Amino acid sequence: MIVKEGEKRMKTKIAKFLCASAIAMLVLTVFPVFAGVPSEPHPANSMWVEPSTIDLTNGTSVGFKFNVTVWVNVTSVPSVNQVVGAWQYAVVYNKTQLNATRTGYTAGAKSQFFENITSYLPPGAPSRGTANATHNYIMHAESWLAGPKRVLGYGSLGWVEFEVIAVPPAGEVWTSYISPRTTGTPRCKILDDVAGEASFNGYPSLYIIPEFPLMLLPIFIVLSVIAIASARKLRKPTLTG
Repeated sequence: MIVKEGEKRMKTKIAKFLCASAIAMLVLTVFPVFAGVPSEPHPANSMWVEPSTIDLTNGTSVGFKFNVTVWVNVTSVPSVNQVVGAWQYAVVYNKTQLNATRTGYTAGAKSQFFENITSYLPPGAPSRGTANATHNYIMHAESWLAGPKRVLGYGSLGWVEFEVIAVPPAGEVWTSYISPRTTGTPRCKILDDVAGEASFNGYPSLYIIPEFPLMLLPIFIVLSVIAIASARKLRKPTLTG
């Protein structure tokens, strides 16, 4: 009786650990992650992508998804009122390696940067398209609508989810950038209350894609099978008499 209860508790712990690990991986790779304070602040005026380096060495395969966050830090605009009236980011990426699957604000219906003012989604945003022969872009924007305007400072604007669509052949490693586009159309913009454009520097995120280590695939499959089997067994009724 005591042995059975001990085994049951141990199996419960193992199942919870495996399920928690699976959920953690799902949250980190599928759902957006962002915060109110940048992990890697940049000097004003600037717009940047966090994290600045994304190492996809640990078992990346085609279909793997990850997220980045776009931030802004602005301490000067052309208008004498020194407020921000709108922003726009256009992030470019290598279209042979990645696909931008979706993008959104970092505070639900608005950006964290504009969360304390009344704003709206400009027509045509978000959107995506071709930047050049090798790169695509994904764009998002937000504008002031009524009431007080956003004072200068920093904040997160939006998140972008990417999917890996190709991996390098054996023995190769790919490196490329997810970059704020500061020239061309569309491009990143920081506008004041009279539509004046503030100058700023853009900072990209470097990502690294190695060949997919196939020796990790059986381990992942085995762990998944154990987690599913343990969960099913724990749901079965047991007799303890």
